[in-house]
Amino acid sequence: MSDNFQVGKPVTGSEFIGRERELKTISQLVNSGQSVVLIAPRRFGKTSLLLKLLQDLRNEKCSTSYVDIFTTPDLKRFSELLTIKVLENKN
Repeated sequence: MSDNFQVGKPVTGSEFIGRERELKTISQLVNSGQSVVLIAPRRFGKTSLLLKLLQDLRNEKCSTSYVDIFTTPDLKRFSELLTIKVLENKN
C-alpha cells in the first residue's frame, strides 16, 4: 500500500492535495479582513496549508509575508525578521 501523504516537511505544488474547502474558507476570511488562527496537532498540514494559501494570494497580486517563528528566539529577532519580509514585498 502506498502512502499518499508526505511527513516531515511542508508539501507544495502537486504534492499538496485535498484541502480546497479549507483554502477557500480561509481565503474568504483573509480577503474580508478577518484574522485567522490555525489550530491542530503537529504534522496535520498547517504549514502546508498556509504556504499554499500564501501562494494563491500572491497569484491574486496580494502582498504576503511568511516568518517561521518556531526557531525565533525572542521578540526582537521576530521584529527584525518581520521587517525584512515586509520590506522585501515593497520591491
